[in-house]
Amino acid sequence: MLISFTVLCGVGYGCAYTPPIQALLEWFPDKKGLASGIVIAGFGSGALFFAPVMNAFMSAATTLPTYLGRSVETVTEGGKMFARVGGQLQEVFCHLRHLNERG
Repeated sequence: MLISFTVLCGVGYGCAYTPPIQALLEWFPDKKGLASGIVIAGFGSGALFFAPVMNAFMSAATTLPTYLGRSVETVTEGGKMFARVGGQLQEVFCHLRHLNERG
């Protein structure tokens, strides 16, 4: 599975990375170094801006609802969150409305 994931990521990265470089090299044949540098800087700075956004989203998405109380044991299975209530697992439904309230 790790090999297939790695190959899939490599193909996706190649499909997203190569066409902009090729296009800019054809548009600016006399400034190939500058053109490829702009593309590489764009890919690198994408991670610079995308990481804080994803951290904010994940911190908001992992906040437990207040109706569960402060100390609740939770279990995540198959992308769903469950809370142990009375010895049984009950599914927890969360919504991200509070993301819009932040502005």
